[in-house]
Amino acid sequence: MSRSTRLAAATGTLALSAALIPSIASADAVTGGKLDWTQTNVYVSGAGNPRTWLGYSTGPSPTNANGSASPVAPATGPVVDPLSTRGAGGDPTAAGAAVFTWSFPADAAAGTYDPSTGRGTVNLDGGLSYVAPAPPAGHGIDVSVNDPKIVLDGLRGQLFAKGNGSGPSLGGPAVPYDNATAVYNLDLSGASVTLKADGSRVIGPIVPSLAGQQVFGSSYPVGAGPDRTPNTFGSFSLTLSTRPDEVRGPTGATGATGATGATGAAGRNGTTTTIRSVVAILAKAPYKGTTTRRVTVYSTKAKKIASGTIKGRTLKVTLISTVKALPSTIKVKATGAKSSTTVKLPS
Repeated sequence: MSRSTRLAAATGTLALSAALIPSIASADAVTGGKLDWTQTNVYVSGAGNPRTWLGYSTGPSPTNANGSASPVAPATGPVVDPLSTRGAGGDPTAAGAAVFTWSFPADAAAGTYDPSTGRGTVNLDGGLSYVAPAPPAGHGIDVSVNDPKIVLDGLRGQLFAKGNGSGPSLGGPAVPYDNATAVYNLDLSGASVTLKADGSRVIGPIVPSLAGQQVFGSSYPVGAGPDRTPNTFGSFSLTLSTRPDEVRGPTGATGATGATGATGAAGRNGTTTTIRSVVAILAKAPYKGTTTRRVTVYSTKAKKIASGTIKGRTLKVTLISTVKALPSTIKVKATGAKSSTTVKLPS
């Protein structure tokens, strides 16, 4: 599944990547990556019980749609149907939970991502199709989410896609939709960033909520998703590999000063747009053994910038309130240690 190049100019602050590498002047090209979509297969009748879209669409009739969820190439993942493992509870981390993941690879024109602002657009290939037979065998659904496009903006984002929607109500004739309107709003306020040794960064978990009703119909209102546990539509994790923008012309001459514009209306109070939880997979463990150690992180100028833990090569820290980014080289000092150890973060 191909699509034309779509590049998004970006402004704003999203420190989920800025917290990992120094600022640069322009967006980087996305050279690879994937979107992982994880859903729990559970549907327990009764108000307040755990129910997910996957559980409904693939569960046995007559209560559920009696259908299947299948990846559309080049997306990969399992085919889930009424015979697949189903969970009895709502905790996706519990033993025996029926959790399934589908992966969408970044396409040839993957988009751009600005590590200095954390904003960008990532285009992905493949789809996920939910199909159920017509009544009385099933509920007659034909819904698909194809060629996702992720747009990141602060601690928020959106997922756009195209495919078949349910129309006004589930079970009616399929109604094609395009990527002009977002399918999901994305909440990154609880996400963390893992910087891998190969230089890629993993952002997640990303929490979806419905942005419109073009896909799942009026049975699921706008905002649905996080109102249930587990989330009705699962969660996302985005992996990105980038390279610096190399197509950059010389700086142009400064233009003439424009006329002073009218005073704008007062803006709303700002909100924090920095993901302060950072995970880095180091190339080499700075301490011997596998003990979890409490650490304080300093800049090379001995200024405290974060604190957290280290275990082997995995560094997990929280930035202090005045810091928005970790430099590429830091000093790590374990509690009780006499001196710090210089560590270079993956780039």
